[in-house]
Amino acid sequence: MTALLTAACLGVPAPPAGLEELVDLPDSLPRGPAAARRFLHDGDAAWDRRDDPGMPEAARQAYWHAIAADPQQPDGYWKAARASVLVGQLLEGKEARGDAFLRGLRTTQLLLARDDEIAQAHYYYALNLGLLAKERPSRGHEAVKEMLPHLERAIELAPQLDRAGGYRTLALVHLRAPGWPTSVGDEEVGLEYATLAVEKAADYPGNHLALAEALIAMGDKPKAHTEVERARELAAQPRWTDRERDDFLEQATSLAVQI
Repeated sequence: MTALLTAACLGVPAPPAGLEELVDLPDSLPRGPAAARRFLHDGDAAWDRRDDPGMPEAARQAYWHAIAADPQQPDGYWKAARASVLVGQLLEGKEARGDAFLRGLRTTQLLLARDDEIAQAHYYYALNLGLLAKERPSRGHEAVKEMLPHLERAIELAPQLDRAGGYRTLALVHLRAPGWPTSVGDEEVGLEYATLAVEKAADYPGNHLALAEALIAMGDKPKAHTEVERARELAAQPRWTDRERDDFLEQATSLAVQI
């Protein structure tokens, strides 16, 4: 998935002391590895239906319950953070959206404190931080800079994660942030990362859209047009959810008017 990044955001929040800071947990919640596996299964089932109303939040709650049931397993953490991205994007109001992204970010902080070798933890930390940037403008340059090492680490650990999402997101950060010395923006670097994203996962429409944005920034509108049309072709395939397809096509239309 593509985070709509801006360069202004809240500074990096402090890590939580525990899950109880992020979510209210019922006293009767089952505990242990077997219970965690059941919660993960329920979360995955809800995530598979994420186009349906309420399912992204249902998935997030199930993943949080998996963490509470067995804090040693890693999947509940990053899957809850992944669900937080979509939960936040679907909410109305900056405060509600920002709260969702903040909870997602802080969930990954709990995992990173335990194990910093998990690519998904670094990746969804960066995505939630980038989306929080859009909702709560303040001390943004520090937060944008904080995203970079996490995205780079995600690429080192799992370059194909989220269909080359690390490359794609780094491209967007460099394309949309102000340039040096204010921030990390660099259109040439953005083009390099977007090109790598397409090379790593050429079947993903979002990578072609990122490359089109980079090509527009570099003044190569004919190639940008080709990438937009390729994204539209790929978006028509049945593998995507309705929401994902609509998002790809909306981005394609927005870029097309710039060509």
